[in-house]
Amino acid sequence: MPIARSNPLGSLPEAIALPLQVERYVAVAQLTMYTYDWLLSVSEECEVLSKAGWSRSNMVYFLSRIFEFGHQFILVILIFVPSTKSCDALLGAIGTCGAVSVSCTSLLFLLRIRAVYLKSRFIMILFGTIWLVSVALNILQAASMHGEIIPGTTLCTNIGTKYFMLPSISTFINDTLIFLAITFRLCSNALIDESWRSRFLSVVKGKGLYRLSRSLLLSGQIYYLTVIVFFIANFVVMLSPLIPTGDHFLTAMILGAFTNMMACRVFRGVALGMMEDHPTTGLSTTRIAAAMELDAFPSALRSKSDVAKHGIR
Repeated sequence: MPIARSNPLGSLPEAIALPLQVERYVAVAQLTMYTYDWLLSVSEECEVLSKAGWSRSNMVYFLSRIFEFGHQFILVILIFVPSTKSCDALLGAIGTCGAVSVSCTSLLFLLRIRAVYLKSRFIMILFGTIWLVSVALNILQAASMHGEIIPGTTLCTNIGTKYFMLPSISTFINDTLIFLAITFRLCSNALIDESWRSRFLSVVKGKGLYRLSRSLLLSGQIYYLTVIVFFIANFVVMLSPLIPTGDHFLTAMILGAFTNMMACRVFRGVALGMMEDHPTTGLSTTRIAAAMELDAFPSALRSKSDVAKHGIR
C-alpha cells in the first residue's frame, strides 16, 4: 500500500513519511503511557504528601514529574502542529523540560545516596560532582538542539543531534555508580554472618537489613535492572546500521519517559514502605528516613508511645 493512503503526511516520499509517521505513533503512545501512569500514581502521591508534606525530596519528585510531562506534551505539539515560525522555540522548550526532568530524576537518587551514607560530606562532594557533570551534559545537549522545516511540510524537526547520546550515557553512568555505592553500603551493614552465601542473600534479597534499608536496596535493584535493559536496547538502536538514520534516536525519547516513571515509582515505594513484604525494624530506619526526609513528623515530636505503636526505632 502506498504510504500516502495510510499516512496523513500526504504526498511525501515514503523514505521521509514513514519515519515521521512512526515518530508520531511513538510520541502519542509515550504521552498516553506517561499520563496513565501518573493518574494511577495520584493516590500514592497524595498519601506521601499527607505523611511527609512538601519536603525537599517531594518537591524534587514533583518537579521531575511536571517537567517530564511537559517534555512529552510539547514533543507531541512539535510533531503534529505546523510550526514554521516557532521551530527553535518549541525545541528550546523540549530541551529545557528534558534537561530539568533528567536532572531532577538523578537528584532523587543523589538524595538516596545522601540518606544511605547519612549525609557524609565526602560522598556528597563525590556524587554531587558527578551529578553536576550529568546536568551540564544535559544542558549542553539541550542547547545544541536546532530545528529546521521538513521539506514538503510545515512541520519542524531537530537537526542538532551532535550531543544526543551524552545525556543517556552520563545518566547511565551516574545511576550505575549510585546503585553500586548504595548496595555496598547497605550490605556492609547487614546483620548476617560472614559466609559467602549470607553475603549473596544480603545483596539479592536484602537479608539481614533493616526495614528502610531493605526497601532502598530492593527498589534500587528494580530500577537499575529494568533501566539497564532499556539503555542497552536504546544504545543498539542508536548505533545499528540496520536501522534507518531517522529512527536512531526514537528509543531515546521512550528511555527518558520510562526512566522517569521507574524512578518515581521506586521513590513512592520507599516513601510508603511498599517495596518489601516482610519489613523489619531497627535504628537505621529512622536515621535513613530523617536523612532522606521521608519521616511524617519531626523526630523531636515523636513520643515513646508512637514509636512503640508503629514499631519504628
